[in-house]
Amino acid sequence: ELLSLAFANNPAIKELAATTQIAAGYRTQVGLYANPMVGYQGQQLADAGTDQHLLFVQQQIITGNKLALNRAVLNEALRAQLQELEAQKLRVTTDIKTVYYDSVRIQQQLSAIEQFSTLLKQGVDAAQKRMQAGEGSKIDLLQTQVQLKQLELDRRQLRASLDARLREIVALAGAPNMQLQGVTGELPETPVDQDWKAIEDGLVSSSPEYAAAQARIRQATAAIRRHESQPLPNLGVQFGAGVDNGTNSGMMNVQV
Repeated sequence: ELLSLAFANNPAIKELAATTQIAAGYRTQVGLYANPMVGYQGQQLADAGTDQHLLFVQQQIITGNKLALNRAVLNEALRAQLQELEAQKLRVTTDIKTVYYDSVRIQQQLSAIEQFSTLLKQGVDAAQKRMQAGEGSKIDLLQTQVQLKQLELDRRQLRASLDARLREIVALAGAPNMQLQGVTGELPETPVDQDWKAIEDGLVSSSPEYAAAQARIRQATAAIRRHESQPLPNLGVQFGAGVDNGTNSGMMNVQV
């Protein structure tokens, strides 16, 4: 439940998700032709009877496969950002799990302290009764009371640590209004033997940070190809049609 909250509300995850959406929009935009230009042109307007009026449309044609190369660059940039988003999710997941299980550990310690505290209080009562009966010394009573005080100090310290961990969980989940009093669960079983070579190979093959770095390399390679096509000039084309009142006839213009 905490991870679901974090994926929806954690500020770092939301920021990277928004940045990814921006990159997807840029990828679409850089692959499109420029908007065509539509306009009006008038000539010899002050010379009555010889004025010319023209409506035209103008378009720039991109050459050298530049639009596809633009998309190739932004495709890799988007892949890198998606992998960086996954890496951030893994960081948040790791942080939440670490603090979560730390909270479980502290709660178990507090539970053990509560049980031991009950036994120590019974020991203090028993020491007082033995001393009153002349069977025990005051030193025994004082030692038991000191142990009880130390236990209470440990309980307070653990309670403060638990409150800090719970506040950290709330911050990581991105839910500042959530009132978290505790967590439920048990500490996970840790296998005795680890195949560290397999773990290393798995990290390299599945790491989003590694995948993001590879995507950045491909992005740089695609950018080189895009720059190599930059010297090729684009083509501007204009076509217009109108009327020449001087000759009372139509007219057409073509410009390249």
